[in-house]
Amino acid sequence: MKALRPLVLAAIALTLPLAAAAQDAKPAVTFAPYAMIHFGNYWTGGSLAAQDYPGQAVLTAPVSSGSFHQSARASRVGVRGAIDDGNFTGATLSGFIEFDFYGGHQPGNPTCTTTDATSPATGYVTTCTQGSAVSSGFNAALMRLRFASMTASWKIPTGTVSLLAGQDWSIVNGLFAESLGYYAVPLFHNAGNLYRRGPTMRLAYNGNFDIVQVSVAAEAMQGVSGMAGAVDNGPGNRSRTPDVAARIGVTVKPMADISVAVAGSYGMGKRRFNYNAATQKDVEVNVVGAEVDANLTKYLQVKGEFYSTDGMDDAYAGIAPAASIIGTAAQNYDGYRGTGYWGQAILKPLPEVFLTAGLGVGEVNKSDLETRLSTGQASVRQKNQIMTGGVLFNAGKNWRFGLEYSQNTSTYGDFDGVAKNEKKATQIALSSWVKF
Repeated sequence: MKALRPLVLAAIALTLPLAAAAQDAKPAVTFAPYAMIHFGNYWTGGSLAAQDYPGQAVLTAPVSSGSFHQSARASRVGVRGAIDDGNFTGATLSGFIEFDFYGGHQPGNPTCTTTDATSPATGYVTTCTQGSAVSSGFNAALMRLRFASMTASWKIPTGTVSLLAGQDWSIVNGLFAESLGYYAVPLFHNAGNLYRRGPTMRLAYNGNFDIVQVSVAAEAMQGVSGMAGAVDNGPGNRSRTPDVAARIGVTVKPMADISVAVAGSYGMGKRRFNYNAATQKDVEVNVVGAEVDANLTKYLQVKGEFYSTDGMDDAYAGIAPAASIIGTAAQNYDGYRGTGYWGQAILKPLPEVFLTAGLGVGEVNKSDLETRLSTGQASVRQKNQIMTGGVLFNAGKNWRFGLEYSQNTSTYGDFDGVAKNEKKATQIALSSWVKF
């Protein structure tokens, strides 16, 4: 036994480097599932295009219309992960995938009819029509993909460089208002708040220089396809180029409770119409945006955005008539110009209580509407305004609830000799937000 002891110790000594090497090779992985349960109660006065968002007052709604609606469709589930596997690039990898249930509703039961066959066919002919997707189908909400992206990050002496690939927000006007009732559709949508989520590749730099932080980013995003054609073969895809954008932001934080962040962004793209025809034409579109987010004291925060766009309104959730966003061949496919802005003040008298008040406005250039629409001017929305205020309660890190009021004013016509027609609608939202 004494003779075997040195041999056993030697064997153990030889295996220690191998065990250490195996331990070093094992990547450090983090994996964190999460969820957010959102529930909203919505009392609507007048008539809105959506029962859980005050984005558009309907033109033909009767004066006495109104509704009460409850929804949990804005709830989310997701998974975050990170790994440092010592890859040869030296990057730390992170990513997440997230879903909500705001993708519409499953259609209703089909309706089928059976008739005698027409000669020369024999037997009976059965025709089925799928039922409509009704808003009351609360138990049939469809899941949709919100985010699915991975990011490779590298630390450098002055900050961090990162490369993102996947589905994420666009970098153009990336600021959002404070709200609990409106999560799936951000507040001031159709009224000055541009936002866009889609497949993208992004290169970014973030640096810290004492009290100043600097961020620079550039992206190439899926081309616009919403006006015509399939989701992956519309005019934006047929241009054979992605939409590109750049953003630069600066944040100054002189003390703990005071900071000011400003940013500017620019996006551009190309759309190809009448593909492979004699009248084929490429149209260039663009958007410019600015944003500010200022914590003036620990009791007051002010934030807002402005945008101006030429033909890219529909890509970033503006209000231009998407079905005819570029017009017709006779009008040379010229895009609509549009502008918008929104602003919000958040008063924080207590950490547990926030008071909010805001205004958002989006509009389409009247002269563009006059020259590019031949019919239906009276039913075209030229301007949209949302005024809102609320009381939000922070019960803890993971539970918030609030009461918000919104008034929407949608302006139809008011161009090309058509009389101005304003429609108003209001909505009260009582909502709860719980995070796990």
